[in-house]
Amino acid sequence: MNFTWSCFSTHNEGARRQGQCWSTIIRQDEVRQGMTLGRSIALTGSMLAIAWGICLSLDSDPRLAFVRWSDFHEGTNEVPDALELASKSIVWKTGSLSLICSSPDQIRLAMKAQLPGPRESIREGVGDKATIFIGDIRRKLETFLQITDMGLIDTLISPPLSRVDLSSLASAFEEAQSGKVSVMTMETGTFMAARTTGTAIHAFSKKCFASNLD
Repeated sequence: MNFTWSCFSTHNEGARRQGQCWSTIIRQDEVRQGMTLGRSIALTGSMLAIAWGICLSLDSDPRLAFVRWSDFHEGTNEVPDALELASKSIVWKTGSLSLICSSPDQIRLAMKAQLPGPRESIREGVGDKATIFIGDIRRKLETFLQITDMGLIDTLISPPLSRVDLSSLASAFEEAQSGKVSVMTMETGTFMAARTTGTAIHAFSKKCFASNLD
Protein backbone atom coordinates (compact mmCIF):
# COMPACT_ATOMS: atom_id res chain seq x y z
CA MET A 1 0.00 0.00 0.00
CA ASN A 2 2.74 2.41 0.88
CA PHE A 3 4.56 1.59 -2.34
CA THR A 4 1.40 2.07 -4.43
CA TRP A 5 0.59 5.38 -2.75
CA SER A 6 4.15 6.58 -3.23
CA CYS A 7 4.01 5.75 -6.95
CA PHE A 8 0.62 7.46 -7.30
CA SER A 9 1.89 10.50 -5.43
CA THR A 10 4.97 10.69 -7.62
CA HIS A 11 2.80 10.41 -10.73
CA ASN A 12 0.53 13.21 -9.49
CA GLU A 13 3.52 15.38 -8.64
CA GLY A 14 4.87 14.97 -12.17
CA ALA A 15 1.51 15.85 -13.70
CA ARG A 16 1.27 18.87 -11.42
CA ARG A 17 4.70 20.08 -12.44
CA GLN A 18 3.93 19.45 -16.10
CA GLY A 19 0.76 21.55 -15.71
CA GLN A 20 2.75 24.32 -14.08
CA CYS A 21 5.22 24.18 -16.95
CA TRP A 22 2.46 24.51 -19.57
CA SER A 23 0.89 27.35 -17.60
CA THR A 24 4.23 29.15 -17.54
CA ILE A 25 4.66 28.66 -21.30
CA ILE A 26 1.15 29.98 -21.98
CA ARG A 27 1.73 33.02 -19.74
CA GLN A 28 5.06 33.76 -21.46
CA ASP A 29 3.36 33.49 -24.88
CA GLU A 30 0.61 35.88 -23.76
CA VAL A 31 3.25 38.32 -22.52
CA ARG A 32 5.10 38.13 -25.84
CA GLN A 33 1.85 38.70 -27.77
CA GLY A 34 1.03 41.66 -25.55
CA MET A 35 4.48 43.14 -26.09
CA THR A 36 4.17 42.65 -29.87
CA LEU A 37 0.76 44.34 -29.90
CA GLY A 38 2.11 47.18 -27.79
CA ARG A 39 5.04 47.68 -30.14
CA SER A 40 2.69 47.66 -33.17
CA ILE A 41 0.45 50.29 -31.58
CA ALA A 42 3.45 52.41 -30.63
CA LEU A 43 4.90 52.11 -34.15
CA THR A 44 1.59 53.06 -35.76
CA GLY A 45 1.25 56.05 -33.46
CA SER A 46 4.79 57.16 -34.28
CA MET A 47 4.15 56.88 -38.03
CA LEU A 48 0.94 58.91 -37.74
CA ALA A 49 2.75 61.56 -35.72
CA ILE A 50 5.52 61.75 -38.34
CA ALA A 51 2.96 62.00 -41.17
CA TRP A 52 1.10 64.76 -39.32
CA GLY A 53 4.39 66.62 -38.80
CA ILE A 54 5.21 66.36 -42.50
CA CYS A 55 1.77 67.70 -43.40
CA LEU A 56 2.20 70.67 -41.10
CA SER A 57 5.73 71.38 -42.32
CA LEU A 58 4.51 71.30 -45.94
CA ASP A 59 1.48 73.45 -45.11
CA SER A 60 -0.90 70.73 -46.26
CA ASP A 61 -4.14 70.30 -44.31
CA PRO A 62 -5.08 66.58 -43.97
CA ARG A 63 -8.73 67.52 -44.66
CA LEU A 64 -7.70 68.16 -48.26
CA ALA A 65 -7.71 64.40 -48.78
CA PHE A 66 -11.53 64.52 -48.69
CA VAL A 67 -12.08 67.48 -51.06
CA ARG A 68 -14.21 66.63 -54.10
CA TRP A 69 -12.12 68.42 -56.69
CA SER A 70 -14.28 67.61 -59.72
CA ASP A 71 -17.55 68.91 -58.21
CA PHE A 72 -18.66 72.35 -59.41
CA HIS A 73 -21.94 74.25 -59.19
CA GLU A 74 -23.45 77.02 -61.25
CA GLY A 75 -25.94 78.65 -58.94
CA THR A 76 -27.87 75.78 -57.41
CA ASN A 77 -27.21 73.44 -60.34
CA GLU A 78 -24.40 70.94 -60.41
CA VAL A 79 -22.13 71.24 -63.43
CA PRO A 80 -22.49 67.97 -65.35
CA ASP A 81 -18.99 67.68 -66.80
CA ALA A 82 -15.44 68.93 -66.12
CA LEU A 83 -11.95 68.41 -67.51
CA GLU A 84 -8.99 68.95 -65.20
CA LEU A 85 -6.29 70.98 -66.93
CA ALA A 86 -3.72 71.16 -64.14
CA SER A 87 -3.28 70.43 -60.46
CA LYS A 88 -0.90 70.95 -57.56
CA SER A 89 -0.04 68.35 -54.95
CA ILE A 90 2.14 68.29 -51.84
CA VAL A 91 0.97 65.45 -49.65
CA TRP A 92 -2.55 65.75 -51.02
CA LYS A 93 -3.91 67.83 -53.87
CA THR A 94 -3.97 71.52 -52.93
CA GLY A 95 -5.07 73.16 -56.17
CA SER A 96 -6.81 72.38 -59.44
CA LEU A 97 -7.65 74.20 -62.69
CA SER A 98 -10.46 72.81 -64.84
CA LEU A 99 -12.74 73.49 -67.76
CA ILE A 100 -16.40 73.11 -66.83
CA CYS A 101 -19.30 72.57 -69.22
CA SER A 102 -22.17 74.82 -68.21
CA SER A 103 -25.29 75.71 -70.17
CA PRO A 104 -26.41 77.05 -72.49
CA ASP A 105 -23.47 76.43 -74.82
CA GLN A 106 -20.84 77.66 -72.36
CA ILE A 107 -17.43 76.51 -71.18
CA ARG A 108 -15.74 78.27 -68.28
CA LEU A 109 -12.47 78.03 -66.42
CA ALA A 110 -12.75 77.01 -62.78
CA MET A 111 -10.00 77.00 -60.21
CA LYS A 112 -10.05 75.44 -56.76
CA ALA A 113 -7.21 76.47 -54.49
CA GLN A 114 -6.32 77.84 -51.08
CA LEU A 115 -6.11 81.60 -51.55
CA PRO A 116 -3.62 83.23 -49.20
CA GLY A 117 -4.78 85.40 -46.30
CA PRO A 118 -5.71 87.64 -44.75
CA ARG A 119 -9.19 86.25 -45.32
CA GLU A 120 -10.77 89.61 -44.47
CA SER A 121 -9.59 91.01 -47.81
CA ILE A 122 -11.38 88.40 -49.94
CA ARG A 123 -15.02 87.37 -50.03
CA GLU A 124 -17.54 85.68 -52.29
CA GLY A 125 -18.39 87.77 -55.33
CA VAL A 126 -14.98 89.47 -55.49
CA GLY A 127 -13.22 89.10 -58.84
CA ASP A 128 -9.90 89.93 -60.42
CA LYS A 129 -8.10 89.73 -63.74
CA ALA A 130 -6.36 86.42 -64.26
CA THR A 131 -3.53 85.34 -66.51
CA ILE A 132 -2.91 81.65 -67.11
CA PHE A 133 0.56 80.78 -68.36
CA ILE A 134 1.02 77.39 -70.01
CA GLY A 135 4.61 76.23 -70.20
CA ASP A 136 6.16 79.69 -70.33
CA ILE A 137 5.19 83.36 -70.61
CA ARG A 138 4.76 83.12 -74.40
CA ARG A 139 1.67 80.96 -74.08
CA LYS A 140 -1.01 82.57 -72.00
CA LEU A 141 -4.73 83.15 -71.66
CA GLU A 142 -6.12 86.29 -70.06
CA THR A 143 -9.52 86.17 -68.43
CA PHE A 144 -11.35 87.14 -65.23
CA LEU A 145 -11.92 84.95 -62.17
CA GLN A 146 -14.62 85.53 -59.57
CA ILE A 147 -14.82 83.89 -56.15
CA THR A 148 -18.00 81.81 -56.00
CA ASP A 149 -17.31 79.80 -52.85
CA MET A 150 -14.98 80.08 -49.87
CA GLY A 151 -13.87 77.57 -47.29
CA LEU A 152 -11.00 75.16 -46.83
CA ILE A 153 -10.75 75.41 -50.62
CA ASP A 154 -11.85 78.52 -52.51
CA THR A 155 -13.56 78.26 -55.88
CA LEU A 156 -13.07 80.82 -58.64
CA ILE A 157 -14.92 80.72 -61.97
CA SER A 158 -14.44 82.70 -65.19
CA PRO A 159 -16.99 84.12 -67.63
CA PRO A 160 -17.73 81.88 -70.63
CA LEU A 161 -14.71 81.33 -72.85
CA SER A 162 -14.96 82.05 -76.57
CA ARG A 163 -14.20 79.37 -79.14
CA VAL A 164 -11.06 81.33 -80.00
CA ASP A 165 -10.01 81.19 -76.32
CA LEU A 166 -10.58 77.45 -76.24
CA SER A 167 -8.63 76.91 -79.46
CA SER A 168 -5.72 78.99 -78.13
CA LEU A 169 -5.82 77.08 -74.84
CA ALA A 170 -5.74 73.74 -76.63
CA SER A 171 -2.82 74.86 -78.82
CA ALA A 172 -0.88 76.08 -75.79
CA PHE A 173 -1.29 72.75 -73.98
CA GLU A 174 -0.31 70.89 -77.15
CA GLU A 175 2.83 72.96 -77.73
CA ALA A 176 4.04 73.46 -74.15
CA GLN A 177 7.12 71.43 -73.28
CA SER A 178 7.60 72.08 -69.56
CA GLY A 179 4.17 70.95 -68.38
CA LYS A 180 3.92 73.88 -65.96
CA VAL A 181 0.71 75.89 -65.56
CA SER A 182 0.63 79.13 -63.54
CA VAL A 183 -2.48 81.07 -62.60
CA MET A 184 -1.82 84.68 -61.59
CA THR A 185 -4.79 86.33 -59.90
CA MET A 186 -5.87 87.89 -56.60
CA GLU A 187 -2.33 89.27 -56.19
CA THR A 188 -0.92 85.77 -55.93
CA GLY A 189 0.19 82.87 -58.08
CA THR A 190 -0.93 79.27 -58.05
CA PHE A 191 1.62 76.98 -59.70
CA MET A 192 0.54 73.60 -61.01
CA ALA A 193 1.47 70.74 -63.32
CA ALA A 194 -0.43 70.09 -66.55
CA ARG A 195 -2.80 67.11 -66.47
CA THR A 196 -4.27 67.14 -69.97
CA THR A 197 -3.48 67.68 -73.66
CA GLY A 198 -4.67 69.92 -76.45
CA THR A 199 -6.44 66.97 -78.03
CA ALA A 200 -8.43 66.34 -74.85
CA ILE A 201 -9.42 70.03 -74.68
CA HIS A 202 -10.69 69.93 -78.28
CA ALA A 203 -12.68 66.76 -77.54
CA PHE A 204 -14.16 68.22 -74.35
CA SER A 205 -15.19 71.43 -76.15
CA LYS A 206 -16.83 69.50 -78.98
CA LYS A 207 -18.69 67.26 -76.54
CA CYS A 208 -19.88 70.19 -74.39
CA PHE A 209 -21.17 72.28 -77.31
CA ALA A 210 -22.90 69.26 -78.85
CA SER A 211 -24.61 68.34 -75.55
CA ASN A 212 -25.96 71.86 -75.14
CA LEU A 213 -27.52 71.77 -78.60
CA ASP A 214 -29.88 68.94 -77.55
